[in-house]
Amino acid sequence: MCQLLTPLQAGRLSATVQGMARLSVEVRSRLREELAKRKLSARAAAKHLGWHPSRVYHLLDGTVEMCVDDLEGFAIILNMRPTELVRDRGLEFAAEMTPTEYRFYERIRELTPQQIDAAMTMLSIMAPPARRAMPAKQSKGRRM
Repeated sequence: MCQLLTPLQAGRLSATVQGMARLSVEVRSRLREELAKRKLSARAAAKHLGWHPSRVYHLLDGTVEMCVDDLEGFAIILNMRPTELVRDRGLEFAAEMTPTEYRFYERIRELTPQQIDAAMTMLSIMAPPARRAMPAKQSKGRRM
């Protein structure tokens, strides 16, 4: 028997499946927000996608399940990656991170404030202490 089917048969994925419904709601909400941000109506989106407007309305209100191809279509007209529409908000900056950079960032988040200050100083990321402004040197005459 396939090992991937065992958790399904044992009923251990019920919480995961319930979480997927929440993700679907969040993705549809994100799509509506992104369309509004770009001042695109559902009718205009349908025209760009070559779909019937009712299909877009039904996809956005959840009466019709959205497939990956639908998500990709929305992503294209919004000039976004499909992963940006699905990913948790606040992680947009991580889209271009390598796995190593992401692990580094996650490790930094686990540090205490003192450890963060020490790491920032060590990496020369902290701003140098403010210096007093020195009076500008005055020249005795102009050269031409």
